Amino acid sequence: MLATSSFLLGALSPVPAVPVVWDFAPFDRRFGTPLGSLFERVTAPPAVRRARRIVAISQSTRDELVRRWPSAGSRTVVAHPSADEAFAPEDPGGDAEVLRRLGIHAPYVLTVGTLEPRKNLPRLIEAFTGLPDEVRGEHVLVLAGAKGWGPTVDAERALVQALGFVEDDHLPALYRGAAVVAYPSLYEGFGIPVLEGLRSGTPVLTSNTSSMPEVGGDAARYVDPEDVGSIRGGLAALLSDPAERERLAAAGPRQARRFDWGRSAQVILDALQP
Repeated sequence: MLATSSFLLGALSPVPAVPVVWDFAPFDRRFGTPLGSLFERVTAPPAVRRARRIVAISQSTRDELVRRWPSAGSRTVVAHPSADEAFAPEDPGGDAEVLRRLGIHAPYVLTVGTLEPRKNLPRLIEAFTGLPDEVRGEHVLVLAGAKGWGPTVDAERALVQALGFVEDDHLPALYRGAAVVAYPSLYEGFGIPVLEGLRSGTPVLTSNTSSMPEVGGDAARYVDPEDVGSIRGGLAALLSDPAERERLAAAGPRQARRFDWGRSAQVILDALQP
């Protein structure tokens, strides 16, 4: 039995395969995914037909899979990802030094992810920079993520600080130090930055679409990712309401405990059984 996250391998494998399906972003032309995504679109149908079992990383992804291939429903299970234990509210020592090395010297709203169209950064930047001065205060918007594809993100503004790729070891401090984690993505199969923000005890603002409400539960603030006004309103509500930030900060780690690598590993092991 072969477990694979590649539809190509699932389609061509001479042994029974269990594809792990992360998302269907390659199937959505809005996101301008790289040319390699063509292989996913071509090989997905035979891989799904041949699969003995299928693992989806969220209920949202499973629902989309079954909409596309209804016969896959009885063979598909959900195994959520989790996040590293380093993402926690407590500073183990050294957070201030990490932020200094990254060049962060002001309070900030954080967004994390590859700089590509699906992450919706132009709308987030427009929403943040359009906040009233009295709401935004001294906060800047910090973008942490490597350059991906699609149009260049306009981050050359006084209120926006682009860090580029950030080492994994530095990410927990970056999350803990943020006033808000903002992740108004247009589409996710899961949304790891949402979970990392929850685990860190940092208030999270995210989208009311695809898998993100599944991850955030009642521990996040939701906005319409296609509406700049909705994103701006969500940011304003959190930045101007310390009590709501405290509520979300307390609720986040509780919600994050619902996602456990051990439970997900057992789901996958069960799926691999003959």
